[in-house]
Amino acid sequence: MRTKSLTALTVATLAGLMSVTASHGQSLDLGDLQTVASTGLSSVVWVGNAPGDATSRLYVLEQAGRVRVINGTTLQTTSVLDIVALVLASGTNPEFSLQGFSEQGLLGIAFHPDFQTNRYFYVYYTEPRGSTYVSSGLTYDNGRTVLARYTMNPIVAGQNITANPASAQIVMKFDQPFVNHNGGNMMFGTDGMLYIGTGDGGSGGDPNNAALNPNSLLGKMLRIDINGDAFPADTQKNYQIPAGNPTTWPTGAGGTQTGLPELWAIGLRNPWRWSFDRLTNELYIADVGQDVWEEINVVNGSTPRLNYGWRRFEGVASYTTNIGSFSVAGSVVPAYVYPHTARTGYTSTMVGSSITGGFVYRGSAIPGWRGRYFFGDYTASRIWSIRVVNGVATDFQDHTAHFTNGTAGPAGLTSFGQDNDGELYTVHFSGVRIRKMVPSALSNSLSPADIVQGGGEPGPDGTVDGSDFIAFINAFAIGDWPADIAGGGANADRPDGTVDGSDFIAFINAFAIGG
Repeated sequence: MRTKSLTALTVATLAGLMSVTASHGQSLDLGDLQTVASTGLSSVVWVGNAPGDATSRLYVLEQAGRVRVINGTTLQTTSVLDIVALVLASGTNPEFSLQGFSEQGLLGIAFHPDFQTNRYFYVYYTEPRGSTYVSSGLTYDNGRTVLARYTMNPIVAGQNITANPASAQIVMKFDQPFVNHNGGNMMFGTDGMLYIGTGDGGSGGDPNNAALNPNSLLGKMLRIDINGDAFPADTQKNYQIPAGNPTTWPTGAGGTQTGLPELWAIGLRNPWRWSFDRLTNELYIADVGQDVWEEINVVNGSTPRLNYGWRRFEGVASYTTNIGSFSVAGSVVPAYVYPHTARTGYTSTMVGSSITGGFVYRGSAIPGWRGRYFFGDYTASRIWSIRVVNGVATDFQDHTAHFTNGTAGPAGLTSFGQDNDGELYTVHFSGVRIRKMVPSALSNSLSPADIVQGGGEPGPDGTVDGSDFIAFINAFAIGDWPADIAGGGANADRPDGTVDGSDFIAFINAFAIGG
C-alpha cells in the first residue's frame, strides 16, 4: 500500500486541525450487536450470502442436514434443502441430532460464482458407510464424505425459497477412517475454482500420516474445476483437474513422488475455518491443534504446493519425527499461534483449545476494523483479532468483552460469516445463534471518521474526536489499513486497497461535520 503527497490545500487543512483536543468518548458496547436469528435454528455452522444477491437474504447451514434462509431477521420456516435422511446421524446427541461426535454432518456449503444464472450450490456432508469405530463402549460409523451439487428452484418474490432435492449430482466421495476431523469448509477462489479444506481423518495425532501423504485426500486443501467432467465413466467423480495443480511432491529422501491431482496443499490437521481476504487474496487458514498449540496460517492464495507441516509440527513446535518417507521441506510457518494453557507471553485471555477461523474485515460499518482478521476459540468462548503484515501477526486484540455485554462469553462459536458487503457475523450452536458484528444501537453506516475507541482500541465509539484524528494521521503516514476509507467513482465510500489523497479528503470532510 502506498501514500501520495498531499496538496497544498490538504496540508493547510491538516495544519488547522492539528490543534484539535482529543476528548475520548465512551467505549462502544459491542455486546449490543444486531441479532439476526435467535430461535428456530439448531447446530448452525455457516451463514452468508449467495454471490450477486443484492438483498439482505442470508443462507444458514444446520449441521444436522438442513439449509435454511433468513430474510432480514425473519427465518423462513420451510428449509431450503433438507437432507437429514442422507446425513450420518443416530440421534444420540440432542444438540446436534448426530451420533455422539459433533465433527460429522453437513459441514460446508458454497454457491457457484454464476449462481444468479445457473442456481447451483454445493454441499459437503458425511454419509454412513458401515465401517465402525468403538469408543467408551459405543459403536460409531466412521462415515464417508460427500460433495454434491444441488440446483435452487427459481426465486420468486413472496414465495418460499427452495432447492430441488432431485437435482443432486455427486461431485466426489471419500472415506473417513475415524469419526472426527472431517474439515468441510469450501469456497470458490477468484480463479473460479472450488477450494475444499479436509481434515486428517481423525483419531488423535494423525496415526495414518494422512496429512503429509500426497496420495490421500485427507488433511489437504483440494482444488477442483466443477465446470467440466474429466471422469465420465465414474459417477462418483464429476469434476476436472485445473491447470496449475501440483503433480509431484517432495519426499523425505530429497526426491519427488507423484500425488493425487486434486491436491493444492498438504499437511493440515483440521482447518476450521479458512477464508480468502477479498481484497488481497491472501488465504487465512485456522488449523485446530492437537495438545498444545492452535495456529493461523497466512499465505498468498495463488501459491500451490504448500505444506503446512502437520503432523511433524504442531504450531511452531515439533510434534513427532515419525513421518515415514514424507517431507516437510519448506513448510509454512504459522503467522500466529496460541497455547492451550497460559504460558510466557500469553495471558489467560489468550488461550484456548479449538480455534474457529473467520475473515479479514472489509466492511464499511466499522472503518477502524478494516484489515483486521477476526477469529475465536470454541472451547474458550473468546473472540480476537490480529493484523498480519508481511506474514507476521501484529496488534492482537481481545474483543470478547465487547461481544458479551458482561456475560460468560460467546458460547459455542462455531463459525464466522461474511456477507456481500464485507460485514461479519458470529455463528453459535447455543443461545443467540447468529449475530451481526454491527452495534444495533447505532446506524448501520457509521461515520468513516470514527475509526477508534477512546484509548485507541480499533472500532468506533460513537464519537468523532481527536483520538480518531490522531489514529487516522498515524495510519495515513505509513499507508496502513485504517486510513483506507474511500475509493474512486461509484466506490467513493468504500476502501480500494490504496491509501492516498482521496482517503485524506474523505476523512477530513467526515471529521469536519463529526459524522
